[in-house]
Amino acid sequence: MTRHAPFVCFCAFFCAQTACAQRASLDINATLTSDYRFRGISQSNGDPAMQVSAEVSLPMGAYAGVWTSSVSGGLTGGAKAEADFYAGYRKHMGLFAIDMGSQYNSYPGAASDQSPKRIKAYVSASATVAFTTLRIGANLTPEQSAVVRGKTYVYGDVIQPIPRFPITLRGHFGHTWANTGVAPNYSDYLAGVDYTRKKWTLEAAYVGTDMSRAMAGALYTLVRPKVQLSLSYQLK
Repeated sequence: MTRHAPFVCFCAFFCAQTACAQRASLDINATLTSDYRFRGISQSNGDPAMQVSAEVSLPMGAYAGVWTSSVSGGLTGGAKAEADFYAGYRKHMGLFAIDMGSQYNSYPGAASDQSPKRIKAYVSASATVAFTTLRIGANLTPEQSAVVRGKTYVYGDVIQPIPRFPITLRGHFGHTWANTGVAPNYSDYLAGVDYTRKKWTLEAAYVGTDMSRAMAGALYTLVRPKVQLSLSYQLK
């Protein structure tokens, strides 16, 4: 129960705000991607993946949602799907913003002794100056099983919209400190461009890690750099 306390607390906080909120907004998105990469590592064995998300947010700043994706059974204990449930609080203060919360990653159908299901906490802070948004953040995953060991992830993002054009440039760099996995410690990166028209967004990104072939071994095809294409539609 203790390991799930942060998630339960945020859910309770969200429900409390729901009771007194006058209105809430709902966002639903669907994405088809050529490869589902999580922190630079393919979760779909290099194959295309379908992803759907839904989020309810309140004017006071609380939010909760679910994000789902098809996955490969190789790194997910035999599961063919991933479902992430999260709740948190985000606040915009002029040019600055903060975001914090907790997330539970589940893998329906995974073998009980191989499932990477886990709960983690996250926090980020961002600032927007002259159309450029800079963000730094951290995720903390405590040790929870023989499969899920303690892990800390820190990252930085740069988001640059192009004035008068429906184009956004994105950059990302992160580093993972872990006790186990494909590699105990590694870095990942992404450089991409988005094109948005009405409710459609097309993204092309170059994504990868700093893992060498010797470090990744037989799993090198899952971590080597590649171009990723994604098409998203905002349903609501």
